[in-house]
Order: sequence, then C-alpha cells, then structure tokens
Amino acid sequence: EFIKACRENDADLVGISALLSTTMLNIETAIKRIREDKLDVKVMVGGNPLTPEFAEEIGADGYAPDGYLAVKKAKELLNID
Repeated sequence: EFIKACRENDADLVGISALLSTTMLNIETAIKRIREDKLDVKVMVGGNPLTPEFAEEIGADGYAPDGYLAVKKAKELLNID
C-alpha cells in the first residue's frame, strides 16, 4: 500500500508510524520494499516504540518522536526552509 500510494501521489516523503512494538517489523519490511522498487522517496519513521537507533538500523532516512519534530525533520530531509 505504501508503494502504491507513493506512485499515485508522486510522493517525495513517506511517513510510517508505529504505536505498538509488534508493528515494528512491518515497518522494516515496508522500507525494504520501497527501496527494492527504487522509489525516489525519503522514509521517515516515528512512534512510541521506535528509537533513532532502530530507525537507522532499518534503513529509514529520518526519525521523529512526535508530530512537531516530524515536520522539522521532513523539511530537513526535503531541503525546505
């Protein structure tokens, strides 16, 4: 669904959030599939069970612990002032 949405919306950035630790492995799978499809998008992750270290480990381009910092990080990843 992430790949389909990226293509349909000509996305530059994808945000994936997890509320439970059980969904963390699915995020890694989604990122792998996005990378395999060679989509030119940045992937940002966040949510309660995630950490910056986990985000780096699974290949995310960015991490944010909350919505406010997610906006700041998204602008940074997309080079928007």
